[in-house]
Amino acid sequence: MIEAAHTTYVVGPTGTVSRTADGDLVMRVRPRAAAGSGRANRDELEIVFARLRAIADEADRALLRTAFSSVVRDTKDYSLVIADPTGRCLALPTECMPLFVTSMPRTIALLARQFPPASLEPGDVLITNDPWLCAGHKSDIVLVAPVFHRSTLVAFVGTILHVTDIGGTLGDFRAWDIYEEGLALPPLKLYQGGRLNHGVETILLANIRIPDEVQGDIAAMRAAIEVASQRLVAMLEGPQPPDLGAVAEEVGERAQGALRRRIGALPAKAFSAALTIDGPPGDSPDSYPPIRLALSATVEDDELILDFSGTDPQQPRQAVNVPLSSTMADAIYAVQYLFTPDMPNIGPQFSPVRVRAPEGSILNARPPVPVYARTRTGLHISTLFNAAVAEAVPDLVQAASGHNVILTISGEDDDGTFFKLTLIPKGGMGAPVHAGPGSGGRPGPYSSCIRVPHQTDTHGIATEVGGERKHHARCWCTREFRRDSGGPGRERGGVGQLMTLRSLDDAPLILSFRPNFVSHPPIGLLGGHPGAATRVEIDGEPPPENPTILPPGGLCRVWTAGGGGIGDPLERPATRVAADVATGLVSPEQAREAYGVVLDPASGKLDAARTKVQRRQ
Repeated sequence: MIEAAHTTYVVGPTGTVSRTADGDLVMRVRPRAAAGSGRANRDELEIVFARLRAIADEADRALLRTAFSSVVRDTKDYSLVIADPTGRCLALPTECMPLFVTSMPRTIALLARQFPPASLEPGDVLITNDPWLCAGHKSDIVLVAPVFHRSTLVAFVGTILHVTDIGGTLGDFRAWDIYEEGLALPPLKLYQGGRLNHGVETILLANIRIPDEVQGDIAAMRAAIEVASQRLVAMLEGPQPPDLGAVAEEVGERAQGALRRRIGALPAKAFSAALTIDGPPGDSPDSYPPIRLALSATVEDDELILDFSGTDPQQPRQAVNVPLSSTMADAIYAVQYLFTPDMPNIGPQFSPVRVRAPEGSILNARPPVPVYARTRTGLHISTLFNAAVAEAVPDLVQAASGHNVILTISGEDDDGTFFKLTLIPKGGMGAPVHAGPGSGGRPGPYSSCIRVPHQTDTHGIATEVGGERKHHARCWCTREFRRDSGGPGRERGGVGQLMTLRSLDDAPLILSFRPNFVSHPPIGLLGGHPGAATRVEIDGEPPPENPTILPPGGLCRVWTAGGGGIGDPLERPATRVAADVATGLVSPEQAREAYGVVLDPASGKLDAARTKVQRRQ
């Protein structure tokens, strides 16, 4: 192996290395195996795969550093994919939103069929935001560019990003149909041969409230594509260039084999579950009538069939409907996360998971129903799948996570310019079966409410928001852990948080919010209890409407949901419960009532004798 400045070269066992008089190294590597002669060497494949991931990570950082909007910079609501000429995934960044991991490769494959190689040239960039083609709603814009090497199409690089505005109504639940949810961009060329299509850009910017911010984010997406494309070409110009199609084939075959083995080893061949979740807003501001989701999972020849028959129908005039594209991504992610959590991000094309959802159901919605808030429904697919297989694989499953509450603050600057700021306080993580000492949810003393393993897993935000008057609301924000919100269990659910936001503006602000788990909190599994429900208040009262007005000096409080627990709370070691009380995550009252653990009121130390009596009762 030869270490260079930016890469590592592998000289096969039959290769040689010699040094010239000028000091150059000349490598003669093992000849490429003939087609059908055997599988690629695992070590060499891993090195190629690692280089591709490094390219994706570099492009990912370029996008993050050049983006304009808070929803991108602070919550990382975007991703990037490198695919072969047919759309098969080659690499994604090390860290990216799971929904995009499993939706973007499909989008690229569909665009590759619509735009065959003969219709593409270097410098082309495709654009679309079709919810049924992409990730489920119009705010997720996709850019895809072909990569050519010596006049041959060798790859695609695609980015997807949640733009701050795409036109349409303000508020997540107000649109009556897909047309009220903003501008539709069918697949077309934003750039052709490196030349900007000014007509497309003009139409786009004329239909949104924050054209500068959206234009900046799209420029950041194109910059990321350029970085990835240049690095790919440089890799192919180097010694022993890989066949990207063969790499995609080999990686997909190995990944599919790993998941098939896990599916084939399941102790049962049929599983089912049903889940009641928050539906669209009801008559009162804190009421969300129920929606029923149902799942039947069947193993057939090492394939897993996920059938959502029995799920409620799509909701007219309600934006909680889910296109099949998003349902497929959510379902495939749920299976991969559970059975092969250590597998690198490589997309869904390898997956032996088949998704069926009745057309016209809320998980396979037909246009023109609105879909903007589709994640409020789709995120529950992971919990539904875990609930279905909990008895079969109790050592793998995870209880429901609290997800997040999406807050959007908007208004006008002093010069009349519209601004919008997005805040995403997180809920508590659902308890896994094995979490480690001192925690419920992820290992660690605080069972974090910062990250949630859901399909729409975004980052947290900085505690302070606002600042300069230009393009910002003047406000301050605090966050703290929400005591007693984690669902009791042998493994406690992660706690949620209390976010407090006060307006310091001299003008009213428009506040819209997308809560979940208000009427139906995150469930526990295998005897675990549910987490605490979500709550939103404006000046001590439920908001009268959504969107609502946050007056000057107004105070908004958001209590995010806690994660569900796993297992009987009475089986949680008393010392761990005492540690939870000491760190402020569990109150002495909940320790006694839910866990049967009694603490000395003076010292706060564990009273082992009284705990033993309490647990017997």
